[in-house]
Amino acid sequence: MNSNTLRLLLALLCVATAIAAQQPATESKPATESRQASIQLAPETKARAVLVEVTRTSMGRMTIKLDPDVIDVPVSEMSFDKWVDEQLTETNAPDILVRRSWLDSKLTKGLNTEDSGVAGVVLGYKITGSHCKVDIENKRVLSNTILQRMVGQSGFLGTNVERSASASVGDSVSITFVSILHTFFPFEGPVRDITSSIKLDSVDSTANKAILTGTVAWFDDAIVNTKIETTNAYTADVSIEIDVQTRVITKINMKGKMTVSGRGSSHGRASGEVAFDGCLTAQLVADAKPLVSISPKFRENTRQAFGMEYQLSSAWVPIKQANGDLVRLVDSRAGAGEIAIEFNRRNDVFDVGSPTELATFEKSLKETDPQAKVRSARTPLGPAIEFEFMRDARTAVNGLLLASAPKTLVLIRLVGVTEATNKALPEFRALLASLTRE
Repeated sequence: MNSNTLRLLLALLCVATAIAAQQPATESKPATESRQASIQLAPETKARAVLVEVTRTSMGRMTIKLDPDVIDVPVSEMSFDKWVDEQLTETNAPDILVRRSWLDSKLTKGLNTEDSGVAGVVLGYKITGSHCKVDIENKRVLSNTILQRMVGQSGFLGTNVERSASASVGDSVSITFVSILHTFFPFEGPVRDITSSIKLDSVDSTANKAILTGTVAWFDDAIVNTKIETTNAYTADVSIEIDVQTRVITKINMKGKMTVSGRGSSHGRASGEVAFDGCLTAQLVADAKPLVSISPKFRENTRQAFGMEYQLSSAWVPIKQANGDLVRLVDSRAGAGEIAIEFNRRNDVFDVGSPTELATFEKSLKETDPQAKVRSARTPLGPAIEFEFMRDARTAVNGLLLASAPKTLVLIRLVGVTEATNKALPEFRALLASLTRE
């Protein structure tokens, strides 16, 4: 190589170096863990408090065959739940103790509210091995159906759930989904045949966030329209975010569909598809006291009984009855057995607008309480008989007798200890004033 060529190459090299030096630095991307790097996923054992919010929407249609009719049932639901979980012990203690304080719970179906009434309830969980005991710690009442759902959520307290201890990006991750599903959905019975495929998708070291993605599928059984037995098949895409430092699950997105089919004697009598979209968010809180000290708020629920519709605070919760002619609700704010509202259906011919029948009814009540008060009344459903009496020294009864249909009487009663009954009278009278045909 001659000297001229060498000088030219050196000159070109200097120019290239200068140009390279003038190039702006490329924007740095968030640091992500390499495929080989394994991160910890298992929950930490230390006690802490976690604020959780869950929203879910469900939209779709079902078709129900009730011979000779075929009924189209639109499904439109929106729910919102909010609570604080306070872990009172470390999660590796022989007895794991957690206090869950429900801050809010709302369910809207179509244009109607059907809240569960759990707002303000404080539950104490004691988990020993695979056994879970749940107690209501404050003076509240819940139906067995709602309480069983709370038991079903016990494997996801504080968003702690059984899962793989560690994983690298791209690895499969094992997660026990049953309590997560009970957190998102108000199942009527057990969830079965759960299958999932989840992997560690990515890790953002800058945001301290691990993202898991995949799918989950499961089944449950239900009863629609009180008669039709169905099997519901669910499939969902899932995204889960875990804080890498605290190892708290901070977010879950679940989007999928439910396919409905009749089962057993109802085979071929039910079909449909419902799309759902749910999101859970969670965050650590240093002090739960300001949150749990807020008084719960109850909305007016729209309820139905024996062809009638009425409005009543969601603080009143229905108690399932073996007798199909009885609907019973209790005030969840009162002690067990203190107060109840009952709808009792009777197949009978009785003219509630007749003065003669009114006198007969009054005479029968005064055999129990000589001070009983009976009077005729008008309601949006027609004539009725209003009454109030003392069933015994402690128990007051206020009520209304009306005809909901030809040859069908409905007795609506507020029954309870005198003090609780007097306190509940304004709500009961508002219920009676709201009565309409369904």
